[in-house]
Amino acid sequence: WDLHTVDDGILATLYDEVPRRDHSLLVAHFLGVDHAGHRYRPDHPQMEQKLRQMDGVLRRVAGLMREDDLLVVMGDHGMSAEGDHGGATPEEVAAALYLSSKRKLTLPERRLADFFASPVHREGSRYRQADHR
Repeated sequence: WDLHTVDDGILATLYDEVPRRDHSLLVAHFLGVDHAGHRYRPDHPQMEQKLRQMDGVLRRVAGLMREDDLLVVMGDHGMSAEGDHGGATPEEVAAALYLSSKRKLTLPERRLADFFASPVHREGSRYRQADHR
């Protein structure tokens, strides 16, 4: 599991792209944190190192943002203590969502989960698997 190649490729251009005005959406999909969890497990020093790197990236990106920018940081899954995901345990399906803006953000007095229904199916998974025949 390579912890750096994809992340380094993103960082080679990210800081130049954030302040540009010729786009309305900028997506950066870092993989190092996920790979660190799979290779070493979430409580390993390599994971701490990747998380510290991502903290620095977020600080720098936030500093480059303009008044009307919105920073959305989200995970697509959680991770078990063994470094796995894809199952239905709370640790594997819980994911973070962080929003930041120089403008004041106001959210309704509801939980984010109230907006996104995700029923648990018979198989124990929150999502049905689509089998292609």
